[in-house]
Amino acid sequence: MLKDETKSVDDFHTDKLYADKIDNIGDFVFDHRVATVFADMQKRSTPGYETLTQLTGIIVGEHLCEGDKCYDLGCALGNTIGSILMSIEDRDVSIVGIDSSKAMLVKARENVIDSRVKFKHGDIRSVNLEECDVVILNFALQYVPISDRDKALNRIHRKLRPGGILILSENVQIDKDFELLHDAFKRGNGYSDLEIEQSKLALSNVEYPECLVTHLLRLQRIGFQNVKPWFQCMNWVSMLATA
Repeated sequence: MLKDETKSVDDFHTDKLYADKIDNIGDFVFDHRVATVFADMQKRSTPGYETLTQLTGIIVGEHLCEGDKCYDLGCALGNTIGSILMSIEDRDVSIVGIDSSKAMLVKARENVIDSRVKFKHGDIRSVNLEECDVVILNFALQYVPISDRDKALNRIHRKLRPGGILILSENVQIDKDFELLHDAFKRGNGYSDLEIEQSKLALSNVEYPECLVTHLLRLQRIGFQNVKPWFQCMNWVSMLATA
């Protein structure tokens, strides 16, 4: 359950990280400053984020049975896990949230308190996984170097039981029109042009988007079945695949 049922894991502080001019912009890092404003950042900069989070919980809830195990890799603040818990109610399952950011995990543990949920620190490329029935990778693979993605997804595929599912959501390369619409979306949510440009610079060396076809072909090559996109809002796409 959530820590306070009158609140959501989306309770947030306003993102002002790039509101002032920065002379030397460093790489984007998921540190304490980012973790503090991340809920606001996601709402205002990721089109369809709340709907995707809710629907992910519903999909996982339809799939998980008593005794099943689910991993949320790159779990961030625990929003998706909170959505899953709402869908499964009192079903006896095991959910493990893993993130490489200790600051994010501090927030996740504050936001989600449930005996069925554990949070662990680890890199999705190397963390030890047990056999499982669901793996979620929502906006996490895009921060993994492209050369490491096959290895990471192969490990996931090997650990998923037959019929298990992977939900993979990514910021994908589409075309300039969608990039401009994304900028307009952020301006409509209160970000200034300065904030938009500075955040792009900060992300340019840590986020590596690929086109949708590349993602789909990689999943098929690794051995996933029934690979298909199931959600898209502008350049943000979620894919579903079966082991």
